[in-house]
Amino acid sequence: MSVSVSLQYIDPGAETTGELYGLWQTQPGDIAGIGKDALSFDAGLPVRPDMPLGGVWRVDAAVSEAVEAQMAGQAQRLVNAGRSLDEAVLGEAQAATLASAAKAGSTVEVQRDQGLLTAFLEQAGRQVQYYAWVETTDRGIMLARSTVNWFGHLDTIWREDALAPQRALHQRSLELALATRLTTVKTALTVVKWVGLVARIATLSGPAALVVLPGLVWGAVNDVIYPILRSDLFQRS
Repeated sequence: MSVSVSLQYIDPGAETTGELYGLWQTQPGDIAGIGKDALSFDAGLPVRPDMPLGGVWRVDAAVSEAVEAQMAGQAQRLVNAGRSLDEAVLGEAQAATLASAAKAGSTVEVQRDQGLLTAFLEQAGRQVQYYAWVETTDRGIMLARSTVNWFGHLDTIWREDALAPQRALHQRSLELALATRLTTVKTALTVVKWVGLVARIATLSGPAALVVLPGLVWGAVNDVIYPILRSDLFQRS
């Protein structure tokens, strides 16, 4: 049974809308004023307004055990996808196939993949350099906001009347956002590594082949990730 969950990633450096791993709807946005509304939160460690943000992960869902289970399941799929990337080995036959395709020149599909890869790597860079900001709402009612840096430091402020199930939902939001961010980094590293391997293993003819190679490798890496993530867990609202 699918559940209704809205997953958004607000990326201040993006120029267009898109998606991330078939889960998150991505969109550009000015995040300078995020977190400065008048909602009442309990006392605790405040989220600094000057904290450099790499983007805002927003999760909106109805609080229920079914929703929590589905979100936990998708976070685990992301973890599994990352492990598959760690274990994936580019064989000589696959490298030769990619090299041959690169030699054949650019196509409309490869050009599209090149653009997608460029945007993805730029987004990955922003996610690595800055804090993640994760917000959870229960059908539009703000429950909590957290910031997380790459050293694991977490600051969370809660709605003062947040109940235990609502806090649990935010924990699942954090897990899903951070698992996505880690998978993004592993994906970027795998693309870079495979491009280097193909260029070294197979003899490429000229700079034109090297230009289109990253887009071809991007498609090959996605072939590792997306079969693991493909599911009907979420009916996105």
